[in-house]
Amino acid sequence: MKKNIKDTIIITLLALGIILPALASNVEIESAKQTYDAANNATKFTGNVKVKMDDITIKSPTADIKMNSEGKLDVATFKPNAYAIKDNGVNQHELKANTMSLSLLAKKMKAIGNTTSIFSEKRKPMVTVHADSQEFDIKTNLMKAIGNVKIDYKDVKASSNEAQVTVDSKGNVKKVKLIGNGVIIQDPNVIKADNFLYNPVSNDIVATGNTYTKAKLEDGEVVDIYANYQQMDRISNTFMASGKVKIVYQDYVAVGPKATFFPDKKTKKPNEIVFYGRTKIKEGDKEVEADKIVITMNPKNFTAEGNVKTSFANVKGLDSSVEE
Repeated sequence: MKKNIKDTIIITLLALGIILPALASNVEIESAKQTYDAANNATKFTGNVKVKMDDITIKSPTADIKMNSEGKLDVATFKPNAYAIKDNGVNQHELKANTMSLSLLAKKMKAIGNTTSIFSEKRKPMVTVHADSQEFDIKTNLMKAIGNVKIDYKDVKASSNEAQVTVDSKGNVKKVKLIGNGVIIQDPNVIKADNFLYNPVSNDIVATGNTYTKAKLEDGEVVDIYANYQQMDRISNTFMASGKVKIVYQDYVAVGPKATFFPDKKTKKPNEIVFYGRTKIKEGDKEVEADKIVITMNPKNFTAEGNVKTSFANVKGLDSSVEE
């Protein structure tokens, strides 16, 4: 019975002047019932609706499909609780939402309300994206998520106002971009910035604009890093910061143009911060300025090199303003 319904639908669409090959895609629609509105040039499908276009399948209780002025399939709207999957046989992109629309000519999909995307590689979920709305350009393989975005990727959790996920032609995730009020949590570290760019291939994170990193060491101590730009190489476990860098560690406060947080060669845990360029470090009443300053956490100390200048504030006996 289902086959007859599907055949009837395709024949009806052809009778309406819709030449499916002209879309460069074959479109098949299955449903329990369909109603054609000639006045509005639209067709309504109800009951277990299933639409297939290329490697995309969409399912929902109902679907409304409109034709353009040339009589070709234009926009399909699915609701409620729509589900779509793009499956190339190896990798998949699943999308769930309250309402979903598909522009058949432009090959763009938009989901609104409680949206969830799941990107899987070789049947294994890799990236999950939750947002108020999501858009997917089928031709460019670019997904945009807007509003209350939350992303899970392996051991990384992220949030932002907007996000973009780019996949290649095979469905592999190549780039994740966070836009506006971004936060990335990779336990035990927390990074905040205006924008983020994450590359799963090189496994590094680039943060730009009002960046802040809370790096927690093995002993529980915290290193606070502020800068205009930060980059975290997750393979080498190295932090790089530039642009008005400020680092706070216990009673050390250091500022300079550029710094790199290196791991210990044996433990592979962050343990050494190297400041490059004219840098100042303050420890209590002592302030040291130099061309290069190296701070170590274990054992705790610092060294200064190049045009070193040291000053002490409010040292009794050296301040001529103190009355004897």
